[in-house]
Amino acid sequence: MGKLDGKVALVTGSGRNIGRTTVLKLAAEGAHVVVNSRTNQAEADAVAREAQARGVITRPVGDVLVLMPAPAMPVELLDELCTTVLTSMRTVLGT
Repeated sequence: MGKLDGKVALVTGSGRNIGRTTVLKLAAEGAHVVVNSRTNQAEADAVAREAQARGVITRPVGDVLVLMPAPAMPVELLDELCTTVLTSMRTVLGT
């Protein structure tokens, strides 16, 4: 498929604008994508569906885990998000 076949990407703020575009570009290159939107779960779900249409696995992750933009995210919260994402994607991918 592309340069990122089988890789997993986490894109925060991915419900719209630059984040949405990034998700779709990564998916087009074959990356499985974790989609996050802090304020609009419907947008995250829609982007996840668009990426899935490109043949990759997506997992929308809402504001329950990410309570603020990534640059200001406390290390503990980032660690929790990454652990949750890795566990979820390993289950989905069977690794």
